[in-house]
Amino acid sequence: MPDTDDLPDFDAVADDHEHQRGAIETAARQGVLPADIAAARTAPDAGEWLLFNGFDVVEDLATLHGPDDGPLDVPAHLADAELPVRIDEPTSWQRTVLYRKLLLEGTSVEQERLLNRAWLRRLWPSRLGPPQILKVWEQRFPELRTAPADG
Repeated sequence: MPDTDDLPDFDAVADDHEHQRGAIETAARQGVLPADIAAARTAPDAGEWLLFNGFDVVEDLATLHGPDDGPLDVPAHLADAELPVRIDEPTSWQRTVLYRKLLLEGTSVEQERLLNRAWLRRLWPSRLGPPQILKVWEQRFPELRTAPADG
């Protein structure tokens, strides 16, 4: 029989989750957090990462002015073994990884600077993130729902 000191405190975890949901709902009521993002973060099927980290979305796809080709400078907080800080000739796969990371962890300023509208539409059918995040983007930008797979 396991020692009870080795078991997680499930009640404390549940309390933390409930406290976070309440804080998100309060922020949405106060206008600090957009209601659609708050709803996605607190959805019953949202994972713990989404609940505690959140995400950002640009206000308008027209503000996306990322490069169509050529080098990409990846923000340091998004760079890792798969995605270096500088990509001279990005492959489609590297661009997909970058776009996924920008949707999950990028600020709207980073999204505007690095996402290219045509590339976003081209890559969208590959489902670039969790359904809750994709739903917010598609509700804000219906054109993404009908994005062609081949660009």
